[in-house]
Amino acid sequence: MEPKAVILAAGKGSRMVDLTCQLPKCLLPVGGLPLLWYPLRLVQDAGIQSALVVVSEAVLRDHKNDIAQIPAKHGLLINVELCAVPGREDPGTADSLRHLRSADHLRATQPLLVLSCDLVTGCALRELLSAHLLRGAALTALFAAPGDPTVSPAAVTAPGPKSRHKPERDLVGLAGPEQRLCLLASEADFEEEVELRLAVLRRHPKLLVRRDLLDAHLYLLAPGLLDFVDKSPQLSSLKGEVVPQVIRAQYRRPRVQPPDDTAPAPAPAPAAVHSANTYLRQPRFAALTARFAAPVEAEDVGRTSCFAVTTHALTWRVNTTAAYLAANRAVTRLWETLPGERPPRLHPQANIPSGKVQLSDDSVVGEGSSLSERTHIQRSVVGRHCSLGPRVRLVDCVLMDHVTVHEDCVLSNCILMNSSTVEAGAQLSDCLVGVNQVVEAGVKKNREVVSQQSGHMEVY
Repeated sequence: MEPKAVILAAGKGSRMVDLTCQLPKCLLPVGGLPLLWYPLRLVQDAGIQSALVVVSEAVLRDHKNDIAQIPAKHGLLINVELCAVPGREDPGTADSLRHLRSADHLRATQPLLVLSCDLVTGCALRELLSAHLLRGAALTALFAAPGDPTVSPAAVTAPGPKSRHKPERDLVGLAGPEQRLCLLASEADFEEEVELRLAVLRRHPKLLVRRDLLDAHLYLLAPGLLDFVDKSPQLSSLKGEVVPQVIRAQYRRPRVQPPDDTAPAPAPAPAAVHSANTYLRQPRFAALTARFAAPVEAEDVGRTSCFAVTTHALTWRVNTTAAYLAANRAVTRLWETLPGERPPRLHPQANIPSGKVQLSDDSVVGEGSSLSERTHIQRSVVGRHCSLGPRVRLVDCVLMDHVTVHEDCVLSNCILMNSSTVEAGAQLSDCLVGVNQVVEAGVKKNREVVSQQSGHMEVY
């Protein structure tokens, strides 16, 4: 059965608020394409024909058409269904799934593919889907191995004032060549020692705990786990609470079923102590109970089984400003790995003077944008309908749509949001210019954010 794809886009983007306070995270452009385009393309390339996109009520009210038109505008064939989560402004991921279940958008008999709208990856999901089905897994999670350090968010300076924010790391416990997932927890939850249950160590005497993997926030859930989420309202986060519960269920004894219909059923347990095993269907493979089944396999009868798939493809979680810049800088490398038709690096309707512009091979110029003579663009993205004057120099920059940069400007590691303007001779380094903002001619700015709040320009 084809999984039901659910793309979670209801979060506020609190770790990149300078961007998301002016534009929903799912619509932030990466390589000139809306961020949501990337998970939609990922799902489409896996052979899934439709996706349910979960947004906040405010985003559905203000940007419904913008989101619904992404496939038609940007060459995708996938069908998109939009759904808003009422109530809380920033609902938990598990809360969103419960709402979808209560609104009859999801069926408990169908596998679920749950992923975040900020996932940008070149991983092919067909292999992950196949591995999940062949193993009869309850849960399969995608992780990204460390790759080229030059395109890592850690190598990028976020525009604006210096931040003391430390990147979050996860501890991921893996056992055996099949990568049984035995542990998923934030490194911040531990001080000097990591405690593991004795049942885990008995099953897996050799256990590898890694702290260098990126949780892609993409999970395949077996039929039945949706009921577990639905009946456990105390669980709000899919990654932080639901997934660890399912992992722990691998090491609990399965609940014994009555031998016949006449036997009294056990009293229902409170939701807080429900095990994921309670809601899972019976094992898919009869070989698990056969005489020739391996002892470790035989122990899995009636229990959940969780696995990890590790990809070495370019992968980002675009949930910080640094990650947003990193993804934009290397987006052309990602496009080269995509199957089928790929986005154009230089849009055919862009006006680029022949032989009079220096343009690096990893830069992008969008539809309707106009460049002038002696313009130098390196590792930068120029969005749609932008205008760059003569002798403009861009290095490691992102220009969104309808941006104007006048002559003799020098910009390095900057983000210019929609309809912003930089007047002649300005020099900006590590700056973010908000929607509709104007930077005056000849000024020099370093590590500043120019934004509009309450009708007043604020620089901080």
